[in-house]
Amino acid sequence: SFLNLHGGLQFYRYTPEQKAQLLYVNQNVLWQNDFAKPLGSQLSASITIPSINLDVRINQIVENNTIFYDSTFTPRQLEDILTITQLEASHKLKLGPLHLDNSILLQELSSDSISLPKLVLNQELYVQFKLFDKRLETQLGAENTFYSSYNSKNYMPLTGTFGNTQNEISNYPLLTGYVNLKIKQFKMFFRFENINTVWETLPYYHVSSYPQYDFNFRMGIRWLLND
Repeated sequence: SFLNLHGGLQFYRYTPEQKAQLLYVNQNVLWQNDFAKPLGSQLSASITIPSINLDVRINQIVENNTIFYDSTFTPRQLEDILTITQLEASHKLKLGPLHLDNSILLQELSSDSISLPKLVLNQELYVQFKLFDKRLETQLGAENTFYSSYNSKNYMPLTGTFGNTQNEISNYPLLTGYVNLKIKQFKMFFRFENINTVWETLPYYHVSSYPQYDFNFRMGIRWLLND
């Protein structure tokens, strides 16, 4: 078909996690709350055009009694109704062995107490071909993830929670190169993560006070043996 349309509506209600309601540390009560159960709905619609490999999705989330942790890592409940509007799009382009996959997420939130980036981009460019009499499937490529500036969370190991901060995370693309190899049930990969550190000296943070790894190399092997 030329055009596929899908839509959905979901309602949910859940019990707040136990540590948000009651928490003891060394037999001392840090907090004792009687939070109302969050209640929400998600309205979604998607459009797919197979002929050009394009997918577009719209989400509208409305939630009451949302629970979050403030800058002191204390659980709070929003007094206002939280709304999140999201627009997602993905597209795949192929020119012979060359592939370019792109995705974008735009989102708008009604409350600053829920800190998320308004823009997330993911791009992947790779060449896919076969070697050795077309027995070895090979991918050589790079992927890039970009987040727009937003106020970061901070982590509290004692309670295992993430609290709000006023520390802004600046724009920063995370660039990774990779090689994927496959022969029947045998797979191997090589990843060169956060190549940016070769020319970017400033540390990058996803969580305040916890910098991302510098340049990192990883490899892995998967071999399925069938009897």
